[in-house]
Amino acid sequence: MMKGKIGLALLGLIILLGVLGLVGGCGARIVDVVTYSDPNWTPEGKIYAKKVVARYVDEWQGLWLGGMKQIKESETTSYQIMDIDGNNEQALSYPYYPYYSPKGTYVCYVDTTSTFHIIRRSDNTQLYSFQPTTEAISEIDWGPNEDKLVFLKAQRYYSGHLGVVDITGANLFDILAEAASPTWKYNAKVAFENGTLGNLTFLDVSSQTLETTSINYGNIGANLQYYNSGDYLFAADREKFYKISVADKSIIQNSTHNLLASNPNIALAEMRLSPNSQNIVGGMAEEGGIWIINVDGSGFNKIR
Repeated sequence: MMKGKIGLALLGLIILLGVLGLVGGCGARIVDVVTYSDPNWTPEGKIYAKKVVARYVDEWQGLWLGGMKQIKESETTSYQIMDIDGNNEQALSYPYYPYYSPKGTYVCYVDTTSTFHIIRRSDNTQLYSFQPTTEAISEIDWGPNEDKLVFLKAQRYYSGHLGVVDITGANLFDILAEAASPTWKYNAKVAFENGTLGNLTFLDVSSQTLETTSINYGNIGANLQYYNSGDYLFAADREKFYKISVADKSIIQNSTHNLLASNPNIALAEMRLSPNSQNIVGGMAEEGGIWIINVDGSGFNKIR
């Protein structure tokens, strides 16, 4: 009789363990994975970036369901501003990625419907809201007088057709050339990489005419941006930073940066020249992060 009771007890224990194996057990562990991407500069020389916090739970699923598994519980996105050394991080109030005007008067952000929102920074008031296109927007830059915007309608990753519009939403026009890396804020002309012709091209906004150059964009990489004087352009490829004379439309200087040699996860498409034209901020392709380097290729420092 005793043996029968023991046998029943063992059978009950086996059934209980089997149920636990099916439905899982306890001991969940919470892990927050923080990534930063798309770093950029404010006109005042601070760095800002998109921050994503993904919360995972390490949860025991039971032996029959694969044991311990990591399950994403939530994900939050914010936009953070910090000093050039990564200190004093604070959250920005904008719900989408902000683009600062060159003098710091305004911010523009674009929501999921491709509606532009123009915010006056002094009192955080929205002045204008308009939808110049229903296509996705991948890049925006301000005109030097802070009264116009150039934007890239992304038909493919980082490339598409250009649009130019007043900050009120008026006077919209399109440039049908295949474009990438539009930059404007420190010069009267928009500069961009012309995928249709394969070269560096300038857009005269007042006449809506294009001015081509003999510089093949394959020789200067990407990340086209004006220096703060408006007299030069910055560009970068896998090995070098380039300085291009706007007047002569020629490469006058290049600096070897060796970024990929020691940092294979550098995101080459996420380089931004500082307002004083002395530093470059960039991101990491896989794990997320922020780094800065001097424009001559020296002084690499990972701050996130």
